[in-house]
Amino acid sequence: MSIKKYIPNTITLCNLLCGVIATIFAYNGYYQHAAVFFLSGIVFDFFDGFAARMLHVKSDIGKELDSLADCITSGLLPSMVMYKMMQNSLSAWSTDWVVDWFPVSWAQIASSVAFLIVMFSALRLAIFNLDTRQTESFIGLPTPACGLVIVFLPFLTDMPYLNTALSEYWVLLIITVIFSLLLVSEIPLFALKFKTFGWKNNQNKWILIAFSALMIFMIGMKAFPFIIIFYLIQSVISNKMTSKN
Repeated sequence: MSIKKYIPNTITLCNLLCGVIATIFAYNGYYQHAAVFFLSGIVFDFFDGFAARMLHVKSDIGKELDSLADCITSGLLPSMVMYKMMQNSLSAWSTDWVVDWFPVSWAQIASSVAFLIVMFSALRLAIFNLDTRQTESFIGLPTPACGLVIVFLPFLTDMPYLNTALSEYWVLLIITVIFSLLLVSEIPLFALKFKTFGWKNNQNKWILIAFSALMIFMIGMKAFPFIIIFYLIQSVISNKMTSKN
């Protein structure tokens, strides 16, 4: 029996494991550790599909397993990061609301809205598996892109202006709702898939890559939320220009 058919699924499970470990770190407030394991999960997420294509062992099980892993790494983890940030923003509201069998604080209840992200991530992944329109591009924000925004939000809390905004519960609530809806939106977004590497037909991709490299060089891991916002704006502008033509 050939072992190569197990390689892609093993890589996918490494993605899932990274997501679980990152979620534990996020729950305990270790956002930098969580971010490292999140990025590792994204790398595994890329290479499982690459390995399946190279080894010619693509399978329906692998496709479903990939979605389950993504739901943890790019869904549950961002939800946990947002949950902890919301809790911190509501620390002054931490009056306990106690029932004999269910002690809980108002801050915990209000922060639970953060799990909209994992709910909409699961919905997006289910839609993606059935949507034949998303073979060469995306409809709605991919879950890893959403994760790159939310997981790295804590890194922005020491930046001028943003530190105040990101300590406000209502700001975090708005971000949660917006990105949850973007996951299942009908906004067309280009994918970083190259058939050729020339400038023609790849302008958006090369511009995004250049912008990403510049931002990472300038501000390091804080760049990821800005890169994804740029990607969204770039896709919307590109779509409007294409429709006019």
